[in-house]
Amino acid sequence: MTTSNSIHDWGDLDPEFLKHSDFPYDGPRIERASMTESPFWALTDAAFQAEAVRLGWSCESLERIPTPYGLGPKMDLLTGPDGQRVLYLRDYGRTPGGEYRLRQLYERAFWILWKAGVKQLIVGSHHGSGDWRSGEERVKPGDLLLPWSFESKSWFGGLPGTEYETVWNNPRVTRTREMPWPYLDTPFSESLWLDFSQAVQAQAERPAIVGRIWQSGEVRGVVVNEDGIAFESHYDVFSRVVTCKAISELQPDQAPVIPVYGSLVNPILPKFLGIEYLPYTIISNPGPGMEKDISGTHDANVFSEAAAKFWLACELALFS
Repeated sequence: MTTSNSIHDWGDLDPEFLKHSDFPYDGPRIERASMTESPFWALTDAAFQAEAVRLGWSCESLERIPTPYGLGPKMDLLTGPDGQRVLYLRDYGRTPGGEYRLRQLYERAFWILWKAGVKQLIVGSHHGSGDWRSGEERVKPGDLLLPWSFESKSWFGGLPGTEYETVWNNPRVTRTREMPWPYLDTPFSESLWLDFSQAVQAQAERPAIVGRIWQSGEVRGVVVNEDGIAFESHYDVFSRVVTCKAISELQPDQAPVIPVYGSLVNPILPKFLGIEYLPYTIISNPGPGMEKDISGTHDANVFSEAAAKFWLACELALFS
């Protein structure tokens, strides 16, 4: 016996959970985007746009786009000399002051990326290093790396009201298989990393701004998102150090594992949405408690205008 509100098809989703899929989108259609955060903090909106123009790109500020979850973030549409187009949702696509709505703000940004048809996403961040090693083999402030993995968080969720809300309870994934499992064996794009690291190497200013560029076979960085509104406690830092050191000792034939402390744009959704994702990590300081005072090292790396212009040049070189 069936009723009028029954789900008849083996692979159907309940319409209640698809209510946002057809929400109108009135933004650009574009395949590449950046959500870089702290590497651009030293640039005002006007300075960011002026630097993009100096590098040969035009820059158009877009109106904030309505999404099912609220008004979307500020965005810039950059167009290169050969017609390349990149959508910039700086500062992780967050709206200032929205820390307590972190998940909701990410939902707004990723809904826009999904509707825009983005296929490649690059996100730069600064992180503290919890390298338990000593000497020259230790990861230091100014170094650059591609994370190997991440610590899962409850806010790494889907897009509510769309077919991308869930994996486990989604028959299009678990039954018909028309949507792929977001496997996380390699959560981040090695090919984009290769191109980006080469773009960094090619910049004349690199020796003054970037230390060692760590490749995937040399160190395995694990991004640990802060759980609160500020830096981690010393206990948080050292508990992850101990865990990563233990993993390294269990796998002596592989690259050592170290924690890097900061934040990471939801790594599950890019996999689920079919977006190639590159989160590049700039080491700004030792993890809190690893040294007596990290403020000077942190601020010198994070709030450098020259470094901010350098990272924009690297990203635009990649997108070129």
